[in-house]
Amino acid sequence: MSRVEKVASLLKKEIALIIQRTLNDKRIGFISITDVKVSKDLHHAKVKYSQLGGDKEETKRGLSSAMNA
Repeated sequence: MSRVEKVASLLKKEIALIIQRTLNDKRIGFISITDVKVSKDLHHAKVKYSQLGGDKEETKRGLSSAMNA
């Protein structure tokens, strides 16, 4: 497993824990982190998630708000 793959795997786990334990935004429904792609220089990451129920646009706004906080 390459360094980039290890970092992506760790980010996936940590992001899921942060969402589960610390975000109290009612707009964010039940989501699962499905994939994390990290750039080779480790400066950027794209996080994909799936959502079960709830309003997708509200969840997107809630996550965006949490990311900018």
